Amino acid sequence: MAPLELIGDSARGENYVAVRLVVDDGVIVEADAPGLERPLDGLSLLEAAAVPGETSVASSGRPPILEPGFVRGPRAESVSPADPAAAQIAYEKALVQRPDDAETLNKLGQVLVALGKIDEALPRFERAATVAPDKWLYHFNQAHAASQLLLWDRAVAEYRRASAIQAGDQATQFDLALALHKKGDEAAAIPEFEKAIALAPSDARAHLGLAIALERNGRMSDAIRSYKRFLELEPGSPDAEKLKAYLDSLSGAQPDSNR
Repeated sequence: MAPLELIGDSARGENYVAVRLVVDDGVIVEADAPGLERPLDGLSLLEAAAVPGETSVASSGRPPILEPGFVRGPRAESVSPADPAAAQIAYEKALVQRPDDAETLNKLGQVLVALGKIDEALPRFERAATVAPDKWLYHFNQAHAASQLLLWDRAVAEYRRASAIQAGDQATQFDLALALHKKGDEAAAIPEFEKAIALAPSDARAHLGLAIALERNGRMSDAIRSYKRFLELEPGSPDAEKLKAYLDSLSGAQPDSNR
């Protein structure tokens, strides 16, 4: 199985910061997670979830499995110039001459993201998408920035626009489902996770996201089936044994309340 890159948000007290993980065979081989008390390299996702400040999906006995993270689609560009501050100045100067150049606006937004200035990046992505409304990437980047700022309504709207432009893009579909889940709208997230699974039936993270959404929506029987499908796809997951034990504890669960 090829290494999987996860990009998402992680709690730091009252704040959230961007986190990037590369996972190979269940072990974190590369991590960009500023502010943690210890490096994540060499840890499993379960061990990483226990590091102070890291978020997990732990609730009411559920094993602390790291929630599915935002995963950028293969066409989502990233900008990592050697001197991002200088790049910011250069792009801002270019925009003085051509204030409505969509690609320059987008690149400036990406540089600002690299600098951690998500709140400044968001209006640049928004302007780029306004100038070039048919460009998938600009809506996707706007949605991702909005997600990092926890602006879930805005993120959902932009992921929907991106998905409409690039129909069938599984990464965008998954991010839309996850944004709805993060927003707390599990009823709306469920069919979107199902669409993501239809586009990539072997995507274990989509099955995990669906399972969590189903459980939180009171559909325990369906949730258990999705958790089991996740285990089928990721039998070597470091969380497998705890999840199996959790599922065993649900064997006598009450009938579904939302069927």
